[in-house]
Amino acid sequence: PVKPILEALDLVVFAASTNISRPVLTGLFWQVVGKTVKLAATDSYRLGEKQFELTKDLGMDISFIVPSKTAQELQKILENSKDEELELHVGKGQIQFKVDGVELVSRLIEGNFPDYDKILPKEIKTNAVLSTEEFLLGLKKVSVIVRENSNNVKVKLEKGKLFIFSDETQVGQGATEIGAENMKGEALETALNVQYLLEVLGKLKDSKVNFSLNDGLSPVMVTPAKPSGYLHIIMPLKV
Repeated sequence: PVKPILEALDLVVFAASTNISRPVLTGLFWQVVGKTVKLAATDSYRLGEKQFELTKDLGMDISFIVPSKTAQELQKILENSKDEELELHVGKGQIQFKVDGVELVSRLIEGNFPDYDKILPKEIKTNAVLSTEEFLLGLKKVSVIVRENSNNVKVKLEKGKLFIFSDETQVGQGATEIGAENMKGEALETALNVQYLLEVLGKLKDSKVNFSLNDGLSPVMVTPAKPSGYLHIIMPLKV
């Protein structure tokens, strides 16, 4: 089905790497197992994964890596398509997409996509529900200050609030806070690339998101407050 594929592409493709030194990271990982379809991308600093279920079991277990440029072209085609279904033909080293009278043929990227399940948080120590709009606004305010500081922004969950702040730079120092609902766990602080947060929050259409931390050195996780099969993790910065 076109609709969930298009949604998955929009939520995942931006996380792919542009560094050709590791070709497998410049593509989108696709996996189809029975009724479950999974798309994932990572540049080793962040990772997006979207899963959805098909209406019928395809009786296959297949995975492949599609170049991100091909995925972006496919996204444009699907956005203008009137068809409700997309046809895929996967061959040795190549893939063909057929939809609405358009055929897109691309090579596949050879190699093994990282076994990223190992870095996905197995348990969550601290979690809170945040307003997507307020979180975005707070980050944008501080992002102006941290441009010359490797986009390093600090976030701290504490007592039902999320504090967003920066170290002092030549421009100055920024700080703001927003409300955090249903906070569970201890107060935790971490440092992140503000652009990574802005990108993923800008893609989410949900009004509220879960923001999850385990400690200052572990990946943080951003997921829609309503279960949707999507998760995004960001590696913390070393400070």
